[in-house]
Formats: sequence, C-alpha cells, structure tokens
Amino acid sequence: MLPFAGSGTSWASDPAEAPSSAVQTREQAHSLALELRNTVEKYGSDSVALQASFLVETLRAGATTASEVGVAGAAAPPHEDLLRIRVLTGLLFDPTDSTPESRLATVWGKVVAPVIGKMDGFDITPKGLELALGFGLQVFDENVDGRPDPAGDFELHGRVIRIPAAILTALATDEIDSSQVLSRALVADESAWHQPER
Repeated sequence: MLPFAGSGTSWASDPAEAPSSAVQTREQAHSLALELRNTVEKYGSDSVALQASFLVETLRAGATTASEVGVAGAAAPPHEDLLRIRVLTGLLFDPTDSTPESRLATVWGKVVAPVIGKMDGFDITPKGLELALGFGLQVFDENVDGRPDPAGDFELHGRVIRIPAAILTALATDEIDSSQVLSRALVADESAWHQPER
C-alpha cells in the first residue's frame, strides 16, 4: 500500500510520512476520501485517476526522493482550457551526464506516457492537460559513492507540457498513440521548478 499523505489536492509518497497509529490511519483515510470527492466534483472523475497513476509511475520510474502529485485546477492565462497537474517525479539526474532533451525523454517515457497511454478517455475539467513535471539535478561524482543522494543538495528543475483537448481525444480514440503525443504537444524549455506554497 502506498503511504499517501494528503495536502489540499496533492498526494505524496514518502515513507517518513506514513501514519504511525490506527487513529492516524483512519483520520488520513477520511481526509483522503474527502479530497478525492472534492477533486472529482471540481475537475472530473479522471482527474483522480490521473493523479493516482502519476504517483504510481513515479515510484515505478525509480523515484529517489519524495514524489508528489497535485491537481492544481485550471492553468494560468492564456491556458485556462487546460487542467494543471503538478508532478514532482522524485527523479534525480546528473547534469554532467544528461541533457534537457534526455531528461525530458526519460520523464516522458517513464512517467507520462505510461499514464496517458492507458486512459480510455479524459473526463477532466478543463478538457486539456498542462503537466508541470519536476525533477532534481545533482552532480553524482560529488557524492561519497558517486550515486544519487536523496539526502544531499539538488536543484529542482522541470518542464511544462501542454496537451490540448483535441490531442487527448485523438489519443483516447486510438487515432494516435502516446509516443505521438509529445511531438504534438507544446513543450516549454527546462527551467527552475518551484514548489507551491502550502
């Protein structure tokens, strides 16, 4: 079972935050149920399916640090027709051994494509998707064993991918597959990625 920690409409996976008692477990389950219902009512039934699936895929992709997924509502103007979902992947990349393009390919291939590729439809409001995808940059050679160190310092970077409703419809009706979505989406340059204030 995933240790979900609810915060607004965000879910996180971090073993350190797992509940320590039956009372806490019941309280968190009740809180999560309310959050799920509110998210469904505001943003459509598939907003919750996407949120849960993105969190699972960050773990499958090998998240080194805590991962978090939040449904943030309509994107900022002029992209109000897109539902913004923030995905902190928990992945760490070595900037000396990767490029913005290779990092995008990894995050897309390991986290995004598996989620959107299995969707039969997109019952979301708004009807398009804006994905804010965060990951860490850390020079591994500076760590004691030359490996990613989740306890060490790293810079958060990310990409924003905007997928219009028409592309999601084409994907859901099998006119295109998930490998074709990225080339048709609007992809912003890699930049610093900021956590929202709680």
